[in-house]
Amino acid sequence: MQAQPIIDRCLLLVLLCAVLSPLQAQEAGEAVRIQGVIAEDVYAAGGTVDVLAAVEGDVVVAGGRVVVVERVSGDVTAAGGTVSVRARIGDDARLAGGDIRLSGSVGDDAIAAGGNVTLTPDATVQGRAWFSGGRIEVAGAVGRELKVAGGRIVISGRVGGDAQLTGRSISILDSAVIDGDLVYRS
Repeated sequence: MQAQPIIDRCLLLVLLCAVLSPLQAQEAGEAVRIQGVIAEDVYAAGGTVDVLAAVEGDVVVAGGRVVVVERVSGDVTAAGGTVSVRARIGDDARLAGGDIRLSGSVGDDAIAAGGNVTLTPDATVQGRAWFSGGRIEVAGAVGRELKVAGGRIVISGRVGGDAQLTGRSISILDSAVIDGDLVYRS
């Protein structure tokens, strides 16, 4: 597995989030809090961005601290110093930041790049997962393939397809289940 294409895609995601999100923001400010039920796409940027609303559409957010909690019927694209996604996402998740924590469910694919990327034990990604960062922990479930490039990689969850891991240090714990082929480079 070549780590450079994954890293290039992740860097492009960070750039797009940083440039486009503030320009099209429906809400912006030091502290942005979105609540209730939103029947359209949400665009927000701020020092802290809390999406506490059920969203019938996509969510595109950027901030120093970003939290997405409720159901999102479409995609979630989020960038920030700290990104925490506990939502039930109907389609894809694209996340970039210093610390990324995905503890919800993703209906299709998840892409995340950051200093620390964590897929918690209660998280599920129905499709493919591509993660890149300094420290990657996959404790949840990935329905299809998993591709990871990072400094330290820890796998303790379930992968429903192939797993391709490239890292300085790779740990596959006893609790890990990989249904497909495992390819690793360290």
